[in-house]
Formats: sequence, structure tokens, C-alpha cells
Amino acid sequence: MQRYAFTARWIPGKENLDSDALSRAPIAAATAQDELAEGASFVPPRITLLCAIDGSDPTVIDPVLERVKAAAATDPVMKELREVILNGFPNEKCNLSLALRPFWCVRHDLAIDGEDGMIVMGARVVILKALQSDLLRDLLKMHQGTTKLRQRARLSVFWPNMDAEIVSLAGACEKCTSRLPSHPPEPLRPHEPASRPFEQIHAVLCQLNGRHFLIQVDAFSGWPHVAYFPDARISAKKVINAARELFINVGVPVQNWSDGGP
Repeated sequence: MQRYAFTARWIPGKENLDSDALSRAPIAAATAQDELAEGASFVPPRITLLCAIDGSDPTVIDPVLERVKAAAATDPVMKELREVILNGFPNEKCNLSLALRPFWCVRHDLAIDGEDGMIVMGARVVILKALQSDLLRDLLKMHQGTTKLRQRARLSVFWPNMDAEIVSLAGACEKCTSRLPSHPPEPLRPHEPASRPFEQIHAVLCQLNGRHFLIQVDAFSGWPHVAYFPDARISAKKVINAARELFINVGVPVQNWSDGGP
């Protein structure tokens, strides 16, 4: 293109007959087909809940949704949340009541549905506290495990800490856990047992009532030896000296097992 010398010249839009489809001067008025995609992309929660079930008719009244709507109309927390959504959230989380603070992280996604008048987060209905346990029990009847249950719930409902409650509930369900993939337990690798006293010693550092102790136990006889540290600051040198006192009396063990330490 460097072989050409271009001259820029301004032309009024009405005279620019070679404009493309993205021009601001269309050649004709928009038709009804052109305006099909110009509407709002929001889907009412009633349609979202019913269409989540294959073969459901969106015009059918869903009893669960009606129960949620009726309970939310009398719940004090949902009433307060509705007022905050309509009037705007405060600038600081501390200015919210304790009941509404769990909604702080999703405050920008909360809205009031224009068709049903319910509180929604995107296309998901916000469920009040009184109905959460009932919905969890109904959801658990699927017995599809933690991941599938969370995916199913995220299609239509929301409340704070919903994912954590589903994980806890599915983990306590015997049918859900029985269908999990079978993972064999890690095989134990025991060491050779001791053949004489103080051949193997197990040691551990512990604390009781603010006092520190080094407990050493003979693997052959189970005889314990407890060393007390009067100083609260424990160092590797103090632990070595305490272990050395035992070794002077009974001899140095062939193996010394411990859980680490300073």
C-alpha cells in the first residue's frame, strides 16, 4: 500500500451511497423481522424453572414457584431485601443488617422480576430461609452426587452458601456416596517390629495447658519417657538435648520415629 498516495476527503452520510451494513444511514426502515433480536434478553424465572424440566409447558402454574412467591411476600428478610434492591445497596457492607450481609457479594446481580415480582439473581429465584431445607430434600431425591446436584440447583435457585449446604447434604446421603467412583484405600506400609527393648523409639512433641513436653515411647515394651520444657520457646537444640538424656541411660536406638518438629 505504500506505493499509493491517499487523499482523505469528507463526504456527507446521505451522499455516501457505498456504505456497508454497519453504516448509520440505513437504506430502508427496519422491518418486524429486523427487530426480533432487539428485545430484552431477560427470561422470567417462571419460564426458567419450568423449562428446566424437559417437556414442561411454560403456561402451566408451578406449585413450588407459587409457594416460594407466597412465602416470600410475608418473610421479613425478603421484604427488607426487596426494599434494599429498590432503593439501592449502601456503599459499605457494615451498613447492611446482619440478615442481608450474605447477599453483599451478589448485590449487583439481584433484581425484582417484572412479571412475577419475585427477587431473582439473573435467571435464578432467590429462596428464603424457611423453604431452603424443603428444596434441598427434594433436590437430594435425585441421588446424583454433589456435582450434579449443584449443577441442577444453579439452573433455577439461589441462596447464600447454597453450594456448601448441598455438598454437606450429599456427603451425608448413603445413596449418593454409594454411587461414587470406588477409590481403593492407600495400603499401609508398616515397618519391621522391634526385636529388643529400645531398638525403636517413637517420639512426639506435645503441649498441655501451655506447657511443652517431649514424649518418647519404646516400641518393644511401650515404656514412656516424658521430658518437660520449662521454657515456652522450643528449639531443635533443646529437643536434641532432651532426647540425648534418654539415649545416655538406655542407649542409642537403631530407629527413631517422629513427626518432625523444630
